[in-house]
Amino acid sequence: MEEADSLTNLARWRRQSLMSFRFYAVMLLVASLALWALSRIIHVPRWLVIVIIGVTAFSCVLEVTNVLYLNAQLRRRLGRSIRQGRGRS
Repeated sequence: MEEADSLTNLARWRRQSLMSFRFYAVMLLVASLALWALSRIIHVPRWLVIVIIGVTAFSCVLEVTNVLYLNAQLRRRLGRSIRQGRGRS
């Protein structure tokens, strides 16, 4: 039972990370376009652009890393449960 709860949690966290990744990818695109458009109208300091794009890109990279880690954990645990005869029926 504990193994099933763990797999359920991992799957739920993976879904949440995938949704967060989509959000951060869209935010990165929106921030880039907004900064580009804003730089056409007024002068935007380079450090501000670097900070905004950097933080958003870093969040995106962290979500990708989290999804990859959760995929590996799910694969490892599902493989173990299948080898022990507790796989899907």
